[in-house]
Amino acid sequence: MDSGHTLVVLRHAKAAGEPGVNDTQRPLTGRGRRDAGAAGRWLLAQGIRPDLVLCSSARRTRETWEQVSAAMGAAAPGADMVSFEDRSMTLAPRVCWTWSTSSRTTRGPYSRWGTTRPRRTWSPG
Repeated sequence: MDSGHTLVVLRHAKAAGEPGVNDTQRPLTGRGRRDAGAAGRWLLAQGIRPDLVLCSSARRTRETWEQVSAAMGAAAPGADMVSFEDRSMTLAPRVCWTWSTSSRTTRGPYSRWGTTRPRRTWSPG
């Protein structure tokens, strides 16, 4: 049964691994900021427009979403449709969840690091 919805799972972009920094406070690196922006542009090019975003409250995931949403511009959901929650770390560590009404099944840019082979390939700039 096709609900007409697409669930997009987006892993945070490259984060700094500084000794002594709490894991939830690790910032994105310069590369991470660039890659996250590229991911937003890729989602936009694929016609994926999120309706709802559930995102970990960890700094690196918040910063990833900021870059993705900036790249998507007006296609990004409004602040009232974005939720940063501590509990998303227990659901799926280091992951932003994005719900879209796109009816296509598409694996996004960061799936290349997952356990499944992406149907479309993506690489930053």
